[in-house]
Amino acid sequence: MNNRRSNGFVFLLLLVWVGFAAEATAEVPTFTVTGTMQFHPLQGGCWLLVDEQGIWYELVGEARLLQPLMKEGLRVTVEVREDSQLVGKCMAGRMVQLVRVIQARSPSGSHY
Repeated sequence: MNNRRSNGFVFLLLLVWVGFAAEATAEVPTFTVTGTMQFHPLQGGCWLLVDEQGIWYELVGEARLLQPLMKEGLRVTVEVREDSQLVGKCMAGRMVQLVRVIQARSPSGSHY
């Protein structure tokens, strides 16, 4: 009888572990944001994406993706993902992980 209890307990632990592992690896859905890049002098200066509703987004990610977006007035459409573990320089607005740049164009309308 003790062996059955041990097997049941091990099985229960395995189910709990598999549940946590599946939750941890579940892909957080992405979404798109369209707006204008603006430099704000907070915390020594940071770049924020401000959408059409006035919501601020602080983009976090690879420098090769972020660097070309650091232009005042640049209109962009980006794919992003929320992540509660993100920490940014300014902690201003909604923290999002930059997945990819869909479109970027200067205020004059030329594409980058």
